[in-house]
Parts: sequence; C-alpha cells; structure tokens
Amino acid sequence: MSTTKNQGTAEKQQRVKKEMERINSLEGLVKFELPGDKVEGLLMKVEQITTKFGTSRKLELLDESVEPPEKRTVILKSALEYYDWDGSIGLIVEIIYTGDKVNPATGRRYKDFEVNVYE
Repeated sequence: MSTTKNQGTAEKQQRVKKEMERINSLEGLVKFELPGDKVEGLLMKVEQITTKFGTSRKLELLDESVEPPEKRTVILKSALEYYDWDGSIGLIVEIIYTGDKVNPATGRRYKDFEVNVYE
C-alpha cells in the first residue's frame, strides 16, 4: 500500500474518531442498552448527521417529565429510520427499545423498537 493511501486512511479514521467523540458528547444522549429502555418527550428537531457507519438522523426531544425540562438526543438506529419523524415534530414521541432481533433474510442482528406518537 502506498504512503499516500495510508495517509488518506489514517486521516479518515481520525475524522471518524473525532465525529464519534462529538456525537458521544451530545447533551442528553440516549443510549438504548437493555430491553425496556425508553425515552419520551416533545419532538423538537430532526437533523441529518454523519457517523462512522454513514449518514443518519438525530432527534432532539424535550423531556418535560423532569423539572426543569431537559433535552434528550437520540441517534436513529436503522430500525428507526423509516418513521415519519419530520411529520411528528411538535408531538410527544415515546421510543422503547424492545431488544435485539435477527433479520431472517440476512441473519444480521439489529436493535428493535416500539414507537408511539401522541398528539
């Protein structure tokens, strides 16, 4: 492998590492780890972002169950990408992690969620 190609790869890895550090430092970042983990709040904003896995979207929710209300940030997993998030801005959204599932067609594992939207 050439030196130029190695430099390009190293630079890309550094950019990805920096981006992941930025994402992990987001205010109120919600990480779904155990089945039953959930977040609920008023959907304020939907943004396109870049992660080490490619492009994704980020939701910003306002959790009004605490005083004062707190911002919660959710980086969408692939199972959550196809909801009408833009059409849910201004509504109460509840996202519940239901556990890992296996795609029967590919055999790949993915995180599965239940989504409820309230007016």
